Amino acid sequence: MNKKITALFCAVILMAAVFSACGNKGYLLAKDENGFEHAYVTDEDGSTLLNEDGDIRVYETDKNGKIVKDENGKPKENSVKMPEILITDNKYRTSEFEFNIPAGWKAGDKTFIAESEDGLSRIQFNKINGSAAQFNATVSEEVIMADKIVEEVKKSGGKADLTKGNTKITSNQIDAFYMIFYAEIEKDGEKNLLRTCSAYFTFEDKIYKAFYQTSKDEELSIDQVVEIFNNLTLKQTEKAEASSAS
Repeated sequence: MNKKITALFCAVILMAAVFSACGNKGYLLAKDENGFEHAYVTDEDGSTLLNEDGDIRVYETDKNGKIVKDENGKPKENSVKMPEILITDNKYRTSEFEFNIPAGWKAGDKTFIAESEDGLSRIQFNKINGSAAQFNATVSEEVIMADKIVEEVKKSGGKADLTKGNTKITSNQIDAFYMIFYAEIEKDGEKNLLRTCSAYFTFEDKIYKAFYQTSKDEELSIDQVVEIFNNLTLKQTEKAEASSAS
């Protein structure tokens, strides 16, 4: 990958939407996929910058997160490899998608992209093996598995239900198939609840699954879940962008 393409890719992934009330400070404080915070060097437009080796430039910080300066008063710099994931307080970014963290939620990590502030709900998003041509077969397998789980819960004396349907999902308004699963199991006099919503769709010949899970004692509707999933934006690849423009 040449320097121009790498720089563009980096800018798309790591661009800063908001810095502070006083404007662009020339750096963006954000965590990488391993949870380490860096002060990413940015230009006047808020885009991150690369060094001659194609790595991301970062300012050196002290234990309090302040920029370290040399004897001439200039910020000291280091570099880090381009991260797979960039997490800030209001956004979760990868090379394939962005998720705007809604009110009442906080950014997740490699395992999940967001978690409710009360810790009772989580959102996951991932690709499923197979191409778009295999979508129906893949979804059928998922439905069969879900139906079996419902049967097992009922056999064990619990309550379970599965609702299926079609909707539109993400800011791209993509057609999706969804399943809402409900289970209630009593153990040692304590009621355990689990509600999930799995939404399956295709994008650029890939199959994706958006997954919402909660243990809250409340009715779960597809409209409620879609409102959350609509904070998700999928990114077109350079090949797809060129194809749609021609």
